[in-house]
Amino acid sequence: KIRKIIKAGVLNVGLVGLKECILCFEQDPSKQYSFLLEVLEYLNKKMKQFSEETKLYFSIYEPSEAKARKYLIGIDKSIYGSHKNITDKALYDLIETASFIPDNKALGEIQKRLSGGNLITIDISNKTNNKKVVDLIKELVNDDIGFVKMKVGK
Repeated sequence: KIRKIIKAGVLNVGLVGLKECILCFEQDPSKQYSFLLEVLEYLNKKMKQFSEETKLYFSIYEPSEAKARKYLIGIDKSIYGSHKNITDKALYDLIETASFIPDNKALGEIQKRLSGGNLITIDISNKTNNKKVVDLIKELVNDDIGFVKMKVGK
């Protein structure tokens, strides 16, 4: 009975600590972005394989909730200890904060490979006028960025 319910939906596999994983396994900054794309391509192939084997739909996404990222870094710290730029912080970073991502076009490529979703947060000054917001949206669309949360700040 549960299979009918699951079959109608999507089983998302959340990738927490993706940025830290890339930094840990590829130290050369010039290769980190391409390595990230390789990892995402591999994971998508695995999800496709699982989908074919089980007749269920699997996808990958990056959870943006801080609670999950904080919980999982706590587990990793207790098992592996504190490691510089990996577990020496309060929670895992989102992939959008990675310095090896060159521009918004590259972020768009990452979003396309995270088939279950990837929410990018953009901070906007509360003094920003409508024209600048419209221009920003056009730029994001041009760069193939589909999921954005705009935070209006100070």
